[in-house]
Amino acid sequence: MYKAIALLATLLTAPGALAVPVFHQQPLPERVLSTMEALSGLECVDGKAGDFDCHGVDLAAFVPLSDMGCDSTGNDVWGWTDPQTGREFALMGCSNGISFVDVTEPVAPVYIGRLPTQTDSSLWRDAKVYADHAFVVSEASGHGLQVFDLGELRDVSEPPVEFTVTAHDDSFGNAHNIQVNEDTGYAYVVGSAQCNGGLHIIDISNPVDPQVAGCFAEDGYTHDVQCVIYHGPDESYMGREICFASNEDTLTIVDVTDKGSPQMLGRETYPGVGYTHQGWLTEDHAQFLLDDELDELNFGHNTRTRVWDVGDLHEPEIIGIFDSTEDATDHNLYIKGNFCYQANYSAGLRILDLEDVADGVLVEAAFLDVIPGDFHLRHDGAGFFGAWSNFPFFDSGTVLVSTMGMEGEPGGLFVTRPRLEKSAIEGTVTDAVTGEPVEDVHIEIVAGLPHDSTTDDQGEYRIDILPGIYTVVASRSGYHELSVSEVAVDESGSALVDLALEPAPQALISPGEIDIEVFAGQSGSETLSIENEGGGKLFWTIETEPVSRLFNAGRRDPSLDEVLEVGEFTVDSPANNGDPVTVSLPGGVSSRGEVTGLSFDGTVAGISGSGSWASDLCMRLEPPAGAVFVVGGFSGTEPGCDSIDWDFQGADSDGSYASEHLEVFDPAQDDEGEWTVTFVNDWDSTSAATMQWWDVSITLHKTPLPICQEPAEVDWLSVEPVSGTLPGGGDVQVEVTADASSLSPGQYESTLCVATNDDHAMLVAVPVNLEVGKAPPGEFALDPAMLEFGEVALDVDAVLMTAQLINSGLEDVVITLVEAPDAPFARDSADECADVPIVLEPGATCELGFAFAPDTAGPHTTQVEVISEAAGSEVIELVGEGIAPGLGIDPTSVDFGVVPVGESVLSDVVTLTNTGDADLDLQGLELKGSGAIAIEEDDCSGSVLAPDSNCSLIFSFNPQEEGIHDALMTTSSNLPDGEVEIALVGFTVEVFHDRFEP
Repeated sequence: MYKAIALLATLLTAPGALAVPVFHQQPLPERVLSTMEALSGLECVDGKAGDFDCHGVDLAAFVPLSDMGCDSTGNDVWGWTDPQTGREFALMGCSNGISFVDVTEPVAPVYIGRLPTQTDSSLWRDAKVYADHAFVVSEASGHGLQVFDLGELRDVSEPPVEFTVTAHDDSFGNAHNIQVNEDTGYAYVVGSAQCNGGLHIIDISNPVDPQVAGCFAEDGYTHDVQCVIYHGPDESYMGREICFASNEDTLTIVDVTDKGSPQMLGRETYPGVGYTHQGWLTEDHAQFLLDDELDELNFGHNTRTRVWDVGDLHEPEIIGIFDSTEDATDHNLYIKGNFCYQANYSAGLRILDLEDVADGVLVEAAFLDVIPGDFHLRHDGAGFFGAWSNFPFFDSGTVLVSTMGMEGEPGGLFVTRPRLEKSAIEGTVTDAVTGEPVEDVHIEIVAGLPHDSTTDDQGEYRIDILPGIYTVVASRSGYHELSVSEVAVDESGSALVDLALEPAPQALISPGEIDIEVFAGQSGSETLSIENEGGGKLFWTIETEPVSRLFNAGRRDPSLDEVLEVGEFTVDSPANNGDPVTVSLPGGVSSRGEVTGLSFDGTVAGISGSGSWASDLCMRLEPPAGAVFVVGGFSGTEPGCDSIDWDFQGADSDGSYASEHLEVFDPAQDDEGEWTVTFVNDWDSTSAATMQWWDVSITLHKTPLPICQEPAEVDWLSVEPVSGTLPGGGDVQVEVTADASSLSPGQYESTLCVATNDDHAMLVAVPVNLEVGKAPPGEFALDPAMLEFGEVALDVDAVLMTAQLINSGLEDVVITLVEAPDAPFARDSADECADVPIVLEPGATCELGFAFAPDTAGPHTTQVEVISEAAGSEVIELVGEGIAPGLGIDPTSVDFGVVPVGESVLSDVVTLTNTGDADLDLQGLELKGSGAIAIEEDDCSGSVLAPDSNCSLIFSFNPQEEGIHDALMTTSSNLPDGEVEIALVGFTVEVFHDRFEP
């Protein structure tokens, strides 16, 4: 246990002082001793061993503290097996010494005797065993090391007897703990005044003559430690003696092979550290499991076990975290074989399966609670009560658990018999219609601890589990859930459970929320899609539910709160033989709502004549069904009043008190029925006296019933269709319409309650949010706000386009001006909006017509403003581009050269290409000039060339006389620059042939 708590062991007695946890160094009052009698032979059946919750752990016997010579509280426990007789003994720590119990017959334990404390009583005592001797330390002042020869236990004929120490070592005084490495014969005392609270090393190879052998003080106080001859993965330290120390906020690893000079190898802390308490190595020394005693209290999470990888002793690291289903504080854990045995205070003995510990994964395999149901009201949750430690190392399989016996919970020795032999439930899941295997089916075992699995691609599953009676539940989207009960699993092997799943509908409803925006007086709609992704027929129907437009569902609704009047009463403190005051109050006045919280109001006076002070008031509120809520109190004289923070607010000078507690009932409690309220003056002190209360009331805070519990028609909301049937793979689109014809501007909320026969979507709530806007008296719009004419060739007929002028308001709109556009844009003669003023009724339209006839190439744009003196103005933008043809000539002229008279030549091909963006119209060719030049071939005349297309010309030259001959070819076209010209030229000479022949 966290040692520093001893510093808080001062009970405040002044009126009004705050309470703190109390752990007594001296014997506690008689009232804390367990009132539970000895028990034996309680088998764990259907989750119960007698009154104790369990799974896989039988309670062989329970020995109360008072039956073992313990005068106050219990603490640590260890075990010893007599090598001569094979008898097994428990070494049970008590505040006043060590008690020895023969547990050879687990159902019939025998108290043999006790070794008294060396000096004073103490809450802390610890014992370990070496060479058939017990070595005992305590936090009691001056206690030192007690050595006791355990062989004396075998010769006791008339138990119980009181033993004396065999030897004593006074090299230290008080100490918190001791650990013994039985492989080396060294004891490690921790938490003493020696070695800065670290490892005080003692040679106990001769048990009756302990000798101080060394010291490790470098890392300060050590709370607990395990020292081993290391055989883990870090080969550098194989065969050396290594200690794994829990040092308040770190895991500290020390090489103690040389006792005179220990060396620290590694030191690591971790996120969420509260108080590093204790831990133990797996048997292969590869992992170290660590418990932190204060993290649950400090951070509010459930019992947390950290898995460290210690393969590198210099740099250990956390590889996994296991959070229990319980919220108890953890204390001591030990590992035997493939299981970790934990003593987790109020949660009792918890056993974890280490099969996947190398991956940082732990699974709870079994447990035995050590607090029966009647005591759990005051002992649930984190805190220092219940199981202190356990001893799992007997060859017989018996596991010992020690409990404290604080505040009336059962204190003593629990002798348990875990049943950890694993059997299995296995089988194949098929489709009941097709007979084909079904993969990804979730298989859950319902009973005791949670176990689950998933079928593979062959539909097969297997779940290892302890023997017992179970219910197997199979579920998968698209199939009906199937449950098989009374499945018996014994130690002989597996239970075969084959399952055939009936195809089921699978509803997919989207979207998850619908938003509609309309103007007042109008209506709007959206679509809700319902799809059947499963195999069976899907039946569906839709109802609506009203929701206030100013109220968010699920929040507290003050209008539903209910006040329970308590009135006046008087409460005495325990010091005045006080008894609780209990009143019963009828609830259920309000017809709707669920209780989630409460408020307390009242006035007090008369405490020892000191005026208005509420002292140690504890109030327990018990609803008609569900969990009890407790507020105030800390002394624990009344069930549920211990370790509760003081949370009554007040008092004012008039003695009035108030306390508010929202959302404390989970699940929410229905208010119908009788509520019981118990008031306790929990201040157990002679200085406290009577509380006189009056005007006391309790207000139950409520929320409305969950949505879709009371569907009703919503005037403004409708759906079509409202119901239907969908085959597998089918879908339907539901039109959701909001009619704001009778609604004022604002926000409205409702819910579509979609009911289906899909087991996983039996009731789906789809919120509908309606926003009703206020339209101005006159409002108009242009649709579209831009007219894009695109590319238009020059000198062609104008391109026409229209836009609508729309009255989108609720009143007439008068259009007083429509501007004329700039050229090359113009209003079209068919414009319906040409004559202004134009009067448009709500919803009416007229068409604006525009023409675009470009006379130059390139982009053109302009804006036209439409003006209403009452409703403002809108602008429409006109955009277009003028395009024209172009002409490329190759070659641009023709030179025939010198040609003799009477001869004829042809030119090269002359190519005309349209290099522009519009069609080129070649309307005719004309050749002027010398008659010796003519057009030989022509595929251009009268043709229309598209952009990038071409045509060709070939000219001939046939001169009949000498000289220069030229010509000019022209053609008319739609080119912006007019005609096209090609110059042609040739030269002619007379050629004289030789008339003389040889």
